[in-house]
Amino acid sequence: MPSDPLIDEFLNSLDHPLKAEIQAVRELVLSVDPRISEGIKWNSMSFRTSEWFLTLNKRALDRIELVIHLGAKVKENAEATKISDPAELLQWLGKDRALLVIHHNKYLNENRASIVALIGAWIQFV
Repeated sequence: MPSDPLIDEFLNSLDHPLKAEIQAVRELVLSVDPRISEGIKWNSMSFRTSEWFLTLNKRALDRIELVIHLGAKVKENAEATKISDPAELLQWLGKDRALLVIHHNKYLNENRASIVALIGAWIQFV
């Protein structure tokens, strides 16, 4: 996995009890599709293809919150809500954004295939 020095620096300085799980999420997201790259956006670890689509909300300390979106601006005609989510992992925040909450590494491992499928489907809308 190619490593972004800004993300490495971000993670090295991050004071979060689930830091190892955040690193595992990073690796998982980057493994979904070779078009996905990482960077710092909105003062946090974020991922993009042609636009930013996933950002870590680092404020919660008892869980990992990933905001999955279609860029910075709300997209009124977003089709993202049509994404199949049979495991019901997403909490919809609007037509163009959702929240994926990961409580611990076991949850991440148990839902790995579903998370990969969600991200793979999501980037088709970006």
